[in-house]
Amino acid sequence: MTTRTKKVEEKEPEEKEEVENMAEIEEENMETVSNKETVFIYVGPTTNSVAQFTVFKNGYPIQMKEDLEKYNALKNLFIPTSQLQAFQKNVQVKGTVENIRFEEAKKYFKKKAVNK
Repeated sequence: MTTRTKKVEEKEPEEKEEVENMAEIEEENMETVSNKETVFIYVGPTTNSVAQFTVFKNGYPIQMKEDLEKYNALKNLFIPTSQLQAFQKNVQVKGTVENIRFEEAKKYFKKKAVNK
């Protein structure tokens, strides 16, 4: 039995129901926030459509839709903000996954610019 359950059982029946309803609402709100507010930061090279370190909520930027369809690996350069420090450290080290992804993205955008 959790502390919350113990406290609820000690309440009067009306209060008990109200507390249980509030707990359900809290859980629903937490799920909604966690599902809705996905925040990513773009750590790839600056492009004509997006600057490096731009923060996005709830999905990829519309202006990069075509690029993301053509070069799906770009999605790996949208990371949770909590991973930014580690990414910045690792992108500087040649041969790391972060470094390879960043360099490949630079090649993609350079080739795209030449082909315009």
